[in-house]
Amino acid sequence: MRILLVLLMLGVTGIAYSQVAQQPFTITLSAIKSEVKAGAPIPLHIVLVNLSQQDISVFRSPGHGHAELFYTVTVSDSEGNVLPTTSYGDAILNKGARSVSKILTTIKPGEKLEEDATISDLFDMKSAGTYKVVVKRPSPLDLNVLIQSNEISITVTD
Repeated sequence: MRILLVLLMLGVTGIAYSQVAQQPFTITLSAIKSEVKAGAPIPLHIVLVNLSQQDISVFRSPGHGHAELFYTVTVSDSEGNVLPTTSYGDAILNKGARSVSKILTTIKPGEKLEEDATISDLFDMKSAGTYKVVVKRPSPLDLNVLIQSNEISITVTD
């Protein structure tokens, strides 16, 4: 019985490991400033690293800005409530208004793509508080699978 339980546990661990190992890239999110004044722009830096053994192709905007066009961004307050979007954020995140110039970029194994986004353009972050931010992007191997970044905190002060 113990042997069966150990084998079952190893099988589950192996399945979980293989699902993580199949993730073609990681997304690392960082704040340019972790504390900002209310009303100031809040820029983010996003780094996507190709973990696979093959080239992957993703869309990006020209230059380093406007990464929000190709990521799903979520910002929540200290109680876990998702913040309301600005009119620009509503158009981008909720209404799919993403018809913009885009570049198809190929990222070789081990290489990275670095982009920036200004989340204060997307969400109403004018009130003082601490906010949690994550971004997600579809896997190029399966567009129904969203790969999520790390979670960061940003503090807005008066």
